[in-house]
Amino acid sequence: MCVPTPVTVVGVVGNTMDAGYSSPAGEAVYVPYSQVSAVRVSIVAMGRGNDRATIAAMRRALAKTDPVLAVSGVSTLAAVVLQANALPRLRTLVLIVFSLVAVGIVSLGSYGVMSQLVSNRERELAVRLVFGAQPTQLGASVIAQVARLTVPGVALGLAAVWSASGLLNAFVFGVQARSPFVLASAGGALLLLAVLATLPPALRAMRVDIRRGVSG
Repeated sequence: MCVPTPVTVVGVVGNTMDAGYSSPAGEAVYVPYSQVSAVRVSIVAMGRGNDRATIAAMRRALAKTDPVLAVSGVSTLAAVVLQANALPRLRTLVLIVFSLVAVGIVSLGSYGVMSQLVSNRERELAVRLVFGAQPTQLGASVIAQVARLTVPGVALGLAAVWSASGLLNAFVFGVQARSPFVLASAGGALLLLAVLATLPPALRAMRVDIRRGVSG
């Protein structure tokens, strides 16, 4: 029968994240080392000098305490954090690369498609100007058309992200993959990017030569 050992509570702290960034904060109990039987222990120290001097001082202190103790795995906190965050950094880099590719596709695609559309419709736009259309109306029609083409694509992409949120949870930290605010912001940013990329063709539609409509 195990007899409970009385302990004295000396302080209470919040939940700790000692299992990595991907694991939720858990409960932990701190007890004196004299009450714990362990063959391996980690010591964290902050020295007043440089790292090399601190490590040497720790080695000397351990040797005076017990010459049999073996010191291994000596590292700085910065190196430990760098190693622990290697995989998250790689995932973030992958997301950044894919994001830049997506931004390039949206920008170049919107500009190229709408530029070709304006070129093909120059005579039509000139005729509309002849019959009283305002240049701003022509530019607005080009912007409206790219919006009609972009909105269904954005909706389809958001639906795909929503359905694949389980795969994306490993790539994000501190935010939910199905966060409505994040998804709405991403969709709005893509739509704004497509509109901005369409501004040059829209301006060209507003400046179309009216003589093309007359000659036609």
